Amino acid sequence: MKQSRAHYRTAEYWPAYTTVIVTADLYGVDLGGVWGRADLTDTFSIGRGQVVKADVNSFRLVVMVDGAVAKDYPVSYGRDTGDTELETRSGTHIVQEKHDSFTMCNPKYGYCGFVANWAVRISNNGEFIHENAAVIDSLGKANVSHGCVNMSPTDAKDFYGTALCGDPVEIIGTSTQLGPSDGDLYDWTYDFPTWRSLSAV
Repeated sequence: MKQSRAHYRTAEYWPAYTTVIVTADLYGVDLGGVWGRADLTDTFSIGRGQVVKADVNSFRLVVMVDGAVAKDYPVSYGRDTGDTELETRSGTHIVQEKHDSFTMCNPKYGYCGFVANWAVRISNNGEFIHENAAVIDSLGKANVSHGCVNMSPTDAKDFYGTALCGDPVEIIGTSTQLGPSDGDLYDWTYDFPTWRSLSAV
């Protein structure tokens, strides 16, 4: 049986420390060839309000917690060479995974077996925020990566410790926009009226 999932987003980010109760009246609903077997209810709590602000032209990555600047790191984004595949995508990314060590491979650009420490995935197109000691001299000064956000080992470990899955990472300053071709979690790249117009209900 083919699996599917529903995406739900609010007009704005959930306020920090909010308790959310979700109810879904699914019993007997036609879900595309299968029928809902039960109504569902779930409760979850929103944690601290952490949002990353990332302007590729500033060579900085700023972490906001509950509306105040908590961290301001020197970084390097994707290089601007005219090849849009090397640009860091503009748009609201979402922290999806965390790996204390992650092996990367991109034969098209001549590397494979590159081990990135303190790797935080922010899209399904290969964009991570991670440590890269080889580019320390460029951090805060130039964009030299293959599209990821590079940090020093110390800063990457520090950021890794604060990031939670679901945190927004708002990137601006490039001509290439995050979109459906970059994976499943691009919900925040739409303004809310457009998002609502895409609803199946």
